[in-house]
Amino acid sequence: MEDDELRLIWLYCWLDGVVGAVAGELGRLRGRGPAPKLTDAEVLTIMIWGEILDLPSDAAIWRAAKSLLVGWFPCMVAEWNFVRRCAPT
Repeated sequence: MEDDELRLIWLYCWLDGVVGAVAGELGRLRGRGPAPKLTDAEVLTIMIWGEILDLPSDAAIWRAAKSLLVGWFPCMVAEWNFVRRCAPT
């Protein structure tokens, strides 16, 4: 396993713990609607990964993740849904 993969795993595990601590019983940060296919920790992991790579937009992050990280995040949603989830509320 490469160092980049270990960093990605560490980042996901850390974010999953933080999201769990913040979200409490609900288990997710946003409470309305059905449970999303990608967890909050997965979305945050992908977003931070994209920011580390200095990708210019949420759509660019989605495109890169869709081609490079689909093995790690098999429930990748459509680009529109991902970008919408990343938008501030």
